[in-house]
Amino acid sequence: MTIAEWGTIVVIASTIIGFLNNVLKTNVKIPLDEVRKELKDIREQESTKHEKIDEDVRGLDSRVSNVEGRVQALEGQKGVH
Repeated sequence: MTIAEWGTIVVIASTIIGFLNNVLKTNVKIPLDEVRKELKDIREQESTKHEKIDEDVRGLDSRVSNVEGRVQALEGQKGVH
C-alpha cells in the first residue's frame, strides 16, 4: 500500500471513530449524566427528609421525657400526702 492509501484509510477510520464517539456521547453519556444528576437530587431530598424526621423524633423524645418527669413529680407528691 502506498502512503496515499494509508492516509485515506486513516482519514476514513478517524471519521468513523469521530462519528461513533459523537453517537455515544449523545445517546449514552448525556442521558447518563442526566440520570446521575436526578439520583443526586433524589438522594439530597431523602437526606433532608430523614434529617427532618430525626429532628421531629428528638423533639418528641424531649416532650415525652418532660411529661415523664411531671408524672414522676405528681406521683411523688401523691406519695407525700
